[in-house]
Amino acid sequence: MLKALHAAATLYNVLPDMLSNAWDNRRETIKSSTEYGAGDIRQIEKNVVAVVARITGADSPSIMSAYENEIKRLEAKRVRIKDRWSWRANRSKASKQLFRTAFGFIANPWNLWSSGGSAAQKLVLRLILPTPVTYCKNEGFRTAPIPRPFRVFRGSGSADWGMVEGAGFEPA
Repeated sequence: MLKALHAAATLYNVLPDMLSNAWDNRRETIKSSTEYGAGDIRQIEKNVVAVVARITGADSPSIMSAYENEIKRLEAKRVRIKDRWSWRANRSKASKQLFRTAFGFIANPWNLWSSGGSAAQKLVLRLILPTPVTYCKNEGFRTAPIPRPFRVFRGSGSADWGMVEGAGFEPA
């Protein structure tokens, strides 16, 4: 069964390009939103400068304390925004690097099964069998369902797609 699971060549060649384009579009969106985050940080820094200017003109210790608390709040907000946007920018890697292993597995899971030890074989079993294999007392082991990625990648040449036969719905 494992040797029979492999991707149809036409779909396997087209889908990486489609995902790569979608991934690159997402990277551009993240890049533009990171620039938006940089604008937020600049605005916060301007607010901090304005509050510092107000502190220098304040006479009351309670007002100075309130301004200092405001600066602490703005600095914490700036750090949160900077961390959030830097995390988003760093997680967008090249699509070829991210999808290479997954596509290699979908193209031929037998390669991972035969090349690895027991840990790799356990991983292949978990990825190939979405549910545990069932056993029927009268009929023995039941055929496991094929996981969704393999159903998508096997192509339209499969015989079990459930299409209407040539004669149509009516009896011929």
